[in-house]
Amino acid sequence: MKTILTRLGIVSLLALGLALLTACGTSDKDVSRIKNNLRQYDAAGQQFILETGKPVAGYADLVGPTKYITVLKPVHGEDYTTLTVSIGIDVLTVHTSDNREVSWRRQP
Repeated sequence: MKTILTRLGIVSLLALGLALLTACGTSDKDVSRIKNNLRQYDAAGQQFILETGKPVAGYADLVGPTKYITVLKPVHGEDYTTLTVSIGIDVLTVHTSDNREVSWRRQP
């Protein structure tokens, strides 16, 4: 009986630790998804600049039901509304809710 309780205790602690780790931090999978959002945002911005001739594209230009990106869902609390895309800037950066910086660099 003591062995069963000890095993249950260990399993419970492991499950709790895994749940806390998952809830508290940005995983590598989350970072990949955020970078994908940034890549799409940059591509939409480049397309907007090409089509309109304007030098800068912002969130209001790119995201919405009739825009280049219909919905841009944050993965881990990051804010895309302040990002701008322009010809001279090739890096986009956001911060997650746990203050992790995630960047995406446009390839030449």
